[in-house]
Amino acid sequence: MLVQAGHVLLWKCHSDDAKPLRELAARVHTARARRKLAVVAAARHLLRIAFYVLRDGTVYDPKRIHVEPTKEGAAA
Repeated sequence: MLVQAGHVLLWKCHSDDAKPLRELAARVHTARARRKLAVVAAARHLLRIAFYVLRDGTVYDPKRIHVEPTKEGAAA
């Protein structure tokens, strides 16, 4: 189910709340061959967020997700 949610997050969801998660997966999705890896990376981040939300009893806040900038010109 998490992989299905990763697909929806990356290719169908365009809300502002999903933007940080999409940026995390965009770092992985540099070529067509890495599309599946990006989906699994998104699913993994969704799982981590769900764990912390349930553990701490908080709500999802997209501003708390730290996204490191991509390195321009770096070899993959």
